[in-house]
Amino acid sequence: MSDFKDLHDEVSALPDMPFVQLPTGGTVSYVGLVRLDLPLGATPATPYIGDLALTVAFDAGALPVLGDIRNLQSNSGNALGGVLQVSDGVLHPTAMPDIDYQFDA
Repeated sequence: MSDFKDLHDEVSALPDMPFVQLPTGGTVSYVGLVRLDLPLGATPATPYIGDLALTVAFDAGALPVLGDIRNLQSNSGNALGGVLQVSDGVLHPTAMPDIDYQFDA
């Protein structure tokens, strides 16, 4: 988790790109780490680190976000099986990145 925290701090220090500056064509892909805080059953939300592959196609119309999340594991070593599919994703241009989701899927 400390490696993830270092990466998170580094990326969080970067400025947000205004929506009007996003490209209107082409694609961008991210393959790397993701952190999800997941409540499982009666257990409070626990941080899980996993692998995220995500593609945004800026010229794909209304549903440009696709990808998956796999290999989720908690700090205590609890591994989750399966794959979370990201499909039919919609960008939210007015989202405030520090407090809002920036896309739904």
